[in-house]
Amino acid sequence: SSTFFIFSVLVNVGIVVSEYRRILLATRNIAKQRCLAWLFDGSDVVCITTDQVCMLAPEVLENDISHEDNASRKAIEWSDAFGGLAISSDGGLVVPALEKSWNSLLTRRFSLIDDIQRAKDLLGLMKPLVGEQRLAYCVESVAIANDGRLLGCLSEESGAGYIARDINIDLIQDGFWVGGVWQFPEFHKFYGELTESELKQVGDHWTRLKDRILQWFS
Repeated sequence: SSTFFIFSVLVNVGIVVSEYRRILLATRNIAKQRCLAWLFDGSDVVCITTDQVCMLAPEVLENDISHEDNASRKAIEWSDAFGGLAISSDGGLVVPALEKSWNSLLTRRFSLIDDIQRAKDLLGLMKPLVGEQRLAYCVESVAIANDGRLLGCLSEESGAGYIARDINIDLIQDGFWVGGVWQFPEFHKFYGELTESELKQVGDHWTRLKDRILQWFS
């Protein structure tokens, strides 16, 4: 499923999205920077980081309302501090069988130690679950703002994979740990090992977001 909030701000002030060719990646997470930059592959949009513009990252208070709200808050605050266009995201892993024991909004904050421990803690919760009980999917919201004004927000949901019995530690790096525990049996691979073609076949959320982002900036 997906949601789309139209660029009402753009319409109201007469701004054309295609005029923008430089955008700030509103995150300090290296893996997330790569994902956000990848959304613009195939376009002439230039993605920049806070390090490249010597900018201090603003502190944005995330809440437990929704991924859309968190992504929008970050885009607004970062674009305001930057004085230009910024793109942010917020997402997480959904594990239906865990019910109240798991919250996709807290995927990153699930453990306060490190990413490997987060993966281990999740596998601990999943230990008694078998078969379809191990089903999991991801959700991601991406927001764009300019000078502190929200322009739009997109949300996408991935196809279903399964939580593995063992961790692939090599795939846990740069702030992204889900790729080392989330498997797709049809390819006998972890998420972090899938090719772009395979990602499309499993209904990858980032791939869907990319298609829509490129429409905005075409």
